[in-house]
Amino acid sequence: MKKLAIFDIDGTIFRSSLLIELTDALIREGIFPASVAEEYNKAHSKWLNREGSYDDYIMAVVRAFESKIKGVSKADFTRVARSVVKANGKRVYRYTRGLVGDLQKKGYYLLAISHSPLDIVAPFAKTLGFDKVYGRIHETDAKGKFTGKTEYLDLISDKAKILTRAVAKENLTLKSSIGVGDSEGDISFLKLVEQPICFNPNSKLYATAKRLGWKVVVERKDVVYTNINAKCMMHNAKQKTNTTDGCVCFKYSDKSQPCQLRDEEELYEEVKKIAKKHKKISASLIQKHLYIGFAQTCRLMNRLEEDGIIGKI
Repeated sequence: MKKLAIFDIDGTIFRSSLLIELTDALIREGIFPASVAEEYNKAHSKWLNREGSYDDYIMAVVRAFESKIKGVSKADFTRVARSVVKANGKRVYRYTRGLVGDLQKKGYYLLAISHSPLDIVAPFAKTLGFDKVYGRIHETDAKGKFTGKTEYLDLISDKAKILTRAVAKENLTLKSSIGVGDSEGDISFLKLVEQPICFNPNSKLYATAKRLGWKVVVERKDVVYTNINAKCMMHNAKQKTNTTDGCVCFKYSDKSQPCQLRDEEELYEEVKKIAKKHKKISASLIQKHLYIGFAQTCRLMNRLEEDGIIGKI
């Protein structure tokens, strides 16, 4: 039985969303009307300005895509999808690209799962050497045009179900298995593997990783930050490097520089501990202990007031 490694694609290997790139290309080709972009441009702008979430943006793209896919020729769709992969296939993260290559050499069975259309996920994953790919399959009619319906929706919506199916069908083993994902939609399959890795996790996945002690890896520019688990992302690194062998973040108590990975929820918990210990709290006291900027300090102070904590001390 072969060992298994399962990867999410969008945001985990591909440095964007294949669905977003595909939708934009369909608009450029005139297959989707230009007005489709108006359905998600507002959500995109809010995300860029950090006034809205990426999830809101991607869901706006999904709704726009699904509202216009009916009647589109599968042949045209496939042609555009392949052109998108050809133009963007190398836009991948260094860490996951390297991990895929290492696991391939070690004889792992590579499984890719995405909620983007299979017609674009399959050719993209093929360039990386994946053995099996799952993505959304859109129904076509006798004329080769999409009907607007998604096939096997109950299966593709549950990544844990896909993993279980693949293990049984391909005679695989979960012993020494590895899973890599970036959002809460990946939690179900990460719970099934022996070595879950949360790569550039969103807040919901990070909260789960922290609670369960899963490994967290973050890639920013040409630096990869790794840690053993997420119980404390800000561990005291003995090494400083721009490879996957170490981490350049620092513990709160280190008077060196603020950790680039500190999550505001973690900071808030630290602030509450400081308030409890000193039986008082102030902006200067927070900055003295956490080495953060004034704007972030003010946000934390406002939360303390909103939660009624300042009034209790």
